Amino acid sequence: MSFCHPEILFEKLIKPSSPTPDHLKIFKLSFLDQLPPPLYQTLLYYYRTDDYEKSINPSEFSKRLQESLSLLLTRFYPLAGRISRTESVIDSINCQDQGVQYRETRLDCQIKEFLREAYEDINLLTLLAPRKIIEDVDDLVLAPLVGVQVSNFSCGALVLAVQILHIVADGFTAFTFTSEWAKISKFEMMSKLSNSVNFDEVGSILPTIDISRKIKPFSPHGPEVKTVTKRFMFDEATISRLKDEVMITNSSSFLERQPTKVEVVTAFIWRSLIHAAQARHGYLRPSLTSLSENLRGKKTAIEFPQNAFGNVYIPVLIKFMPDDSSKMGLHDFVFLIRDAIKKTMLDLDKAKSKEDLYSIAIGAHNEMREWSSNDKVDARFAAILSSFPLYDEADFGWGKPFWVSTGRLLPQTFMLVDTAMGKGIEAWVNVDEIEMLKLQSDSSMAALISQF
Repeated sequence: MSFCHPEILFEKLIKPSSPTPDHLKIFKLSFLDQLPPPLYQTLLYYYRTDDYEKSINPSEFSKRLQESLSLLLTRFYPLAGRISRTESVIDSINCQDQGVQYRETRLDCQIKEFLREAYEDINLLTLLAPRKIIEDVDDLVLAPLVGVQVSNFSCGALVLAVQILHIVADGFTAFTFTSEWAKISKFEMMSKLSNSVNFDEVGSILPTIDISRKIKPFSPHGPEVKTVTKRFMFDEATISRLKDEVMITNSSSFLERQPTKVEVVTAFIWRSLIHAAQARHGYLRPSLTSLSENLRGKKTAIEFPQNAFGNVYIPVLIKFMPDDSSKMGLHDFVFLIRDAIKKTMLDLDKAKSKEDLYSIAIGAHNEMREWSSNDKVDARFAAILSSFPLYDEADFGWGKPFWVSTGRLLPQTFMLVDTAMGKGIEAWVNVDEIEMLKLQSDSSMAALISQF
C-alpha cells in the first residue's frame, strides 16, 4: 500500500513545561514494574473532522497538542525520563526531563481506504504509531517512555497514537495519562485536572529485587509461526443472548448472578479457541488464559492507593484441564473464570508481607512461562480494556473519536475493548494461521467477524 505510506512531517522531543525538582529526579520502580515485557502499550484514537462543529486548523491543533502535552508532563514527570539500572536490575527512572517522542505524519489517502487495507492486514495499523519493539536492555535505557504520533489523512481525518512503555505503566496509568492530556488540551488549562494519580512511590514499599534467578526464562517451543489478528464484534444483542445462554444452562445454580459482559465474552472466546485447537490436533488440550487483577484499593499485605502510578496488578491464571467428563458449557467457563479470581483474591488476602506478594507474583509469571514453553498445552493471554471509558475521555477539543483500536497484538493473545456506544465489545484475537482458519470455520465465531 505504497500510495498510503506515511510521510514524516517532523519529529521532536516534548519536555515538561517546568523543570522537575531536584528531589524528584530519581523515581523508584517497584517489583511489579520488573515483570511486564519491554513493549509499548499502544492505543490509536481515530477522529473525523466532520464530527465536530468547528473545522480543525492543523497547525493550531498541533500547537495545542504539543503545549498541553508539555504541561501534562510536569505532573507525569516520570514519563519524561529514561529507564535506569543498577548492574542487571532495572530499578528506577532517571527524571532529567529528557522528553517524550512526538511525531506528525501525512498520508495521501482517505482514512476509509487505509482501514479497508488494514482489514486485510491489521499490521498496517503499526504505521500509525512511532515506537517499535525494543530488542535489548541497551535500547531500553535509551528509549523514550512515551511515543506520540499524529497521522493526518487527505480527507481531513486524523489518528492520534499514544504509546507508553509497559515497564512503567499498566492500563490504569496509561489510560489516566491520556485522559488528563485530553482535559488540558480541551480546556487549555491545568486547573481542570483532578488528583488522578498518586506518585507516592510504590517502589519504596515494594522495592525491586534481582529476579534473574527467580523468573524462569521464556523458551518458545517449535518453529516460529505466522500469526494472524482478526476483529470480532459482540454487539449488545449478542452479549445479551450469551448471558441468557449461561443462566439457562446453569442448572446446578453454581453461578449466583448473571455474568458481566467481560466474563461472558472472555468465556466465549476462550472456549472457541479451545475448540479451534481441538479441531487442529484432534483432541481436547489443556488450556490456560490469564486476566490482570488490579491491586489498587484491594486487601493485601500492602495497601496500594486507588490511583497509584505504575504497574499495580497481578496475573490471574485460569485453567481448563480436559478429562472424560469435560464440561464445555459456556457457564462452565464463566465458573472457571470466577473461581480463579476468587482463589487469587483469597491468596492475596492471606498475604502478610511483601515477600508473600513477591512469591505470589513470581509463581504466576513462572507458571505462565511454563505453559507458553510447553507444546502439549495452549496458553492464551487476555488484555481487558473495556473497564476504561476510552471514548468518553479522549476528547482533545475536537470531539470524541469514532473508533479506538490497538496497533498490534502479541501472539496468542486477545484483547477486549468497548465499542463506541459502550454497549458492545470488540475482541481482537491473535493466533497462528492454522488455528485462525479453524476459529473462522466455527459458525458462531464467523458470524462475529467485523470489517472496519
